[in-house]
Amino acid sequence: MILRAKYVMPSSHEVFENGAVRVADSEIVEVGTLSSVSMGGGDAVIDLGDVALLPGFINAHAHLELGHLRGKLPPPPSFTTWLGDVVRLRDDDPERVEQTVIDGADEALRGGTTSIVDVTNTGHAVPALKKTPIRKRVHLETLGFSESRTESALTTLNNRLDLALQDDLLTVGVSPHAPYSTSERLYRESIRLARARGLPLCSHVAESVEEEEFIRFGTGPFADLLDSLNVSMDGWEPPGITPVQYLNKLGFFESAPLLIHGNYIRDDDVAILRDMNVTVVYCPRSHEYFGHPDHPFEKLFALGINIAIGTDSLASCPDLNMLNELKFAARRYPHVSPERILTLAMLNGAKPLKVRARVGGLRAGWKADMTAVALPSGGRRVTERILDDAARVVFTMVDGEICYRADS
Repeated sequence: MILRAKYVMPSSHEVFENGAVRVADSEIVEVGTLSSVSMGGGDAVIDLGDVALLPGFINAHAHLELGHLRGKLPPPPSFTTWLGDVVRLRDDDPERVEQTVIDGADEALRGGTTSIVDVTNTGHAVPALKKTPIRKRVHLETLGFSESRTESALTTLNNRLDLALQDDLLTVGVSPHAPYSTSERLYRESIRLARARGLPLCSHVAESVEEEEFIRFGTGPFADLLDSLNVSMDGWEPPGITPVQYLNKLGFFESAPLLIHGNYIRDDDVAILRDMNVTVVYCPRSHEYFGHPDHPFEKLFALGINIAIGTDSLASCPDLNMLNELKFAARRYPHVSPERILTLAMLNGAKPLKVRARVGGLRAGWKADMTAVALPSGGRRVTERILDDAARVVFTMVDGEICYRADS
């Protein structure tokens, strides 16, 4: 199959006008101008028209099973208030949760996402996502602040991992939830388990000022929340350091994990993250929803830390459309180049997936994961037009299969 487009972009910094991508099975064979790409006798040519064909977006953080909360939670007075509402409104029906996850994956595909990193609290997202054509890594979440919950949490995690059958499009990982919800022992055992099984890690870290207060001093809204839930803190002493420093002490960063959010990464945290090859996942619209000050992603990137982009959940984000997420980031930070913003959702997002040489770009021998964006007219650079409000995704391919086409 040959895909022709007005613009073909192997990366955010390269453009072939009147370009083409030749695909065989699940891989890209050739990329270039239409005249330079070999025309095999049996190759069907799909003319996508006046669009930009580019690497599929990588959504580095989502909670698809919270899709039922879309539009139900206005911006909260505090992060702990929101967290309590999410727990209270969580859907426990397996069939409904699975359908919510499937619907979310479909929405993600229609927004240009070809790879998604999802976190599941219930475990239901694994069989649900297995039914979808999107490329996915699903992190099985575990939590429990009191030491008495550690054994049962680990048993549940192990059982869910045993049932999670990986394939070419589905891999799994482990996610101790956050420093305020997960005991030191459960973090250590989750790290050990992930290492023993050869699985990646992620965790929500430095997400709020309340989290830092709790880890430094053991006080504040998280202490109050645990008390209201009758969670014992007997015998627990606050580490007295930042959340990043605390998890570094536990060995969490040794496997180059995903650090989700990182809204309040401090200057003395930076060297840890850079030296450990950690990827920080910035979720722009969720960040705005909670009213956080500017995210430090520009500073972190300049200091050598990999930054990826995620949508977070529909409990704090209006949709799962990654193009919309990138448009928002472009509006919020107009001084950041469109090429840089696009790279955060392509090659930077691919790096922690351990398949950087296969997704995140359009190259011969790489996976045929790509999306096409219909552009508004104008004399601006192609990348600027991709992030224009009027641009829209019209085509998504994963592993050589067409998963979405706007006119079909």
